[in-house]
Amino acid sequence: MIRMLPISLVAIAILLSLASCKNIDKSETGTKATPEIKTSSPSSEEKNAARWKETTAKEFLKISDLKKKNPKEGIYETEGYIVGSVPVCDCPPEVDCDCDSPSITISEQNQPRKESRVLDGPREITIFTNPEGFKLGQKYRFKIEIPEKDSASEPIYYVDLVAYRFEQEVSAN
Repeated sequence: MIRMLPISLVAIAILLSLASCKNIDKSETGTKATPEIKTSSPSSEEKNAARWKETTAKEFLKISDLKKKNPKEGIYETEGYIVGSVPVCDCPPEVDCDCDSPSITISEQNQPRKESRVLDGPREITIFTNPEGFKLGQKYRFKIEIPEKDSASEPIYYVDLVAYRFEQEVSAN
């Protein structure tokens, strides 16, 4: 009986301390409530639309004018038809593949590219981006970034995608 007395006293002490606990309102302590966890992140379309709105291009140039002007760097706006694409490499990580960077090729003219990797002169440019979602033969307006070049005489063949907008649906001939 004597052994149970200390254990029962400890149990009673614990119960009393729990009963006296008070739920603290976070406003009393000056701390903020934990933010709600969002179950979904913004879609790629929403992210693209936001980038389009918040990015300012230096000017709009047709592809041929962009190539003639040959700026050394900067963000520009252009438009073109999707005439070719290179898909994302599907090699397993442990395999050393020699894949081209994923991209789309755009042109002022709506003519699908031949399998040649050489760009068709002054009217085509390749944009590094995942081609998923872009449709062959459709016209888009793009905000592109010209990577800094070592030389102003170095021609523009490849640019990076900043954002895009769908312009019109055109059937490929």
